[in-house]
Amino acid sequence: MSICFFINWIVDYGITRATPVMITEMSWGIFMLYAMLTYGGVVSIYFCLPELKGRSIESMDDLFQRPLWTMWKHAYPTEDEQLRHDVREMLEDGKIGGQEMGRAAENKATVSVHVENS
Repeated sequence: MSICFFINWIVDYGITRATPVMITEMSWGIFMLYAMLTYGGVVSIYFCLPELKGRSIESMDDLFQRPLWTMWKHAYPTEDEQLRHDVREMLEDGKIGGQEMGRAAENKATVSVHVENS
């Protein structure tokens, strides 16, 4: 983390020192340069960084084993990628939804919580 902060501060310092000189030399072209860099960053983020919401940890591991430039093909999780592998196996074996799930529901029913409205 400290290395990232160091690099961030060095880059910020370089941009701060270079911008006045670039404005005098390039005039309004500096703003076009910064705009192109920003839009280029947006495009690379869209195509190279997948959506992680709703994914299981295992599917994230599988996802980041792929090359970075193919992330856009696998950006959104499928039904299989939303469940953890062990939960999928338990569903297939019938352990969830059968007796074990019934016991968990009974245990939940015995727990009561007192909430006072103010």
